[in-house]
Amino acid sequence: MSSAVPAGQRGQPPSPVEAPVLMEEEAEGFTAVQHAPASSPYQDGHYPGAPVYPGVFLIETAFRAACLYLESRGGGRLCLAEVSRARFSAPGFPGDSFTVQAGTRQLSASCWEVRAQCLRSRDGQRLADLVLRLRRAEAADEEDGESATAASGTAAGTGTGRTRTTAEVPVGREAAGDWDTHSLIPHRGEMLLLSEVLGIEAGRTVRATHRVSTDEPCFRGACLTDTPCPAPWPRTLMTEFIGQAAVLLCSYSSGRGADGPPPLFTRARGVRFLGDAFPGDTVTAEVEADHIGSPAALLRARAWVGDRLVCEIDQAMIVYSDIGG
Repeated sequence: MSSAVPAGQRGQPPSPVEAPVLMEEEAEGFTAVQHAPASSPYQDGHYPGAPVYPGVFLIETAFRAACLYLESRGGGRLCLAEVSRARFSAPGFPGDSFTVQAGTRQLSASCWEVRAQCLRSRDGQRLADLVLRLRRAEAADEEDGESATAASGTAAGTGTGRTRTTAEVPVGREAAGDWDTHSLIPHRGEMLLLSEVLGIEAGRTVRATHRVSTDEPCFRGACLTDTPCPAPWPRTLMTEFIGQAAVLLCSYSSGRGADGPPPLFTRARGVRFLGDAFPGDTVTAEVEADHIGSPAALLRARAWVGDRLVCEIDQAMIVYSDIGG
């Protein structure tokens, strides 16, 4: 067991959260804490008037704490390869402190599994259960290429019945009527990641873009120059962007507005990252609905940079529900 060690003394990579602190370290796991400020550029735009700490920030906290733990044991520089499973059971709030309790298991020479619980420190309330896969960054390009090749298989190879290739960027669709993003989703300011909505079909699909810029809060104060390649946009923010497109589709399809019960992501599985986006890139996401009902929706999604597939989500669930501390 070691004393508390702040993350990122060598300079922080781009991230939407403050650095976690390792409090305890064991042979196959760790305990870390992270404090959410009462106000920040991202949090202030996440459900203004009834602020909720974004669930993807809990994933980011667990990921960054795992990086600190594994890198100190020779893991090298790591990236988030997959969110195999995420289940959110209660919301966190700005000003809360969070405790991450995690176990780690090495799956290969360059890949680790992290199973984590995220708790609210003040009362021990469990907020999230996560299963993450981390991969050495230097192995990422080669393995991402292999993953993209595998993703181009047909139903005979994957059992999905869908052919997926990096060149399969969806054709644009016309929006089914007039709509206003601000009236449909409760994200504002720096937290609103939808640069443009290209098309939407009620009950079926939405297509939207995000233009990555170094002006975003995650890049402010980040270490952008001591790596051999440009610093990537955090993959958890890529997930948040796709999630906002999903919320837009659900609200548009069901007639809900931004002033109604807030949409909460309660679970996700099979979130695979096949590549990165960098400042100057435009990320295009397409979300498809498997079911939109009351009060829950099931969706799946993919995202591209140009014709390069960078993310796939097998399933995500959104629930509209009143919340309280």
